Amino acid sequence: MRRTQHGPAAILVIVALAVTACQEPGARATQVDERVSGVGILFKDADGTVRLCASAVVPAPAGPPLVGNCYPPDVPVAGAPDSAFTVKGDGRASSDSVRVEGVYRDGTVSVDKVQPGEGPIGTEPAALDVPCDAPPGGWRTTSVYTDGADLDRARVRLAQVVDADPETYAGRRMGYPDDRRTGASVLVVGTVRDVERARRAVSAVYQDNLCVYSARFSAADLDRTVAELEAGGVTAEADVTANRVRVRPVILDAPTNHLFDQVGREALVIDDPLLAIR
Repeated sequence: MRRTQHGPAAILVIVALAVTACQEPGARATQVDERVSGVGILFKDADGTVRLCASAVVPAPAGPPLVGNCYPPDVPVAGAPDSAFTVKGDGRASSDSVRVEGVYRDGTVSVDKVQPGEGPIGTEPAALDVPCDAPPGGWRTTSVYTDGADLDRARVRLAQVVDADPETYAGRRMGYPDDRRTGASVLVVGTVRDVERARRAVSAVYQDNLCVYSARFSAADLDRTVAELEAGGVTAEADVTANRVRVRPVILDAPTNHLFDQVGREALVIDDPLLAIR
């Protein structure tokens, strides 16, 4: 998926990652030379440092003096030609979507080939499911709270209950039954402890459509896993919908495989890597 927006302040380019081989992803520096390729955005900072990024923002020259940025996963790049940078502003520069090839060693890619990326890549996100059976009569399509302010206050109260006990609860999110066709929305809460007890606690403060389900990992479990992965140099974030940690790696190598095994792969959703070993 590629989306480009042109505005007075900035040019935003978001490119979904693509790889050239079926690889299990990972991310850490290796002492062994690896021939790699990857698709992303080349981003040049004001100091001349170049990185291949999952996405990047570069202010337009006519806009205000905003600071451009490169978003992870990203990897330092050496050897990128100046001709690759088509968007410039605020002392920074960015390419369009590009495919790079080169040698990866010690956390840096020395590129010897840069060419246009392969067009839009990606899939539509899955609908946010509701892991509970509908109550008798089905999910309500209108709120029991006739005043929007009352609904907002109820959601705040539920958030306070759930967020105050991350060892018990697995976070909260909105779910949409029947692929959004009914117009109903359901507030979904996971718990790693007794479901009925958790349901009583949250339904005491929130009376609208509610699903409380048995989760494998608590919010605190996911936070600890994120911290362990990031300490090992891997970009990660808790995915409340999947009830796992989503990993956004740079490249798969032996140290990263070892880290994933240590953390426990059952707790991970591993996205495609920025770089694929050829």
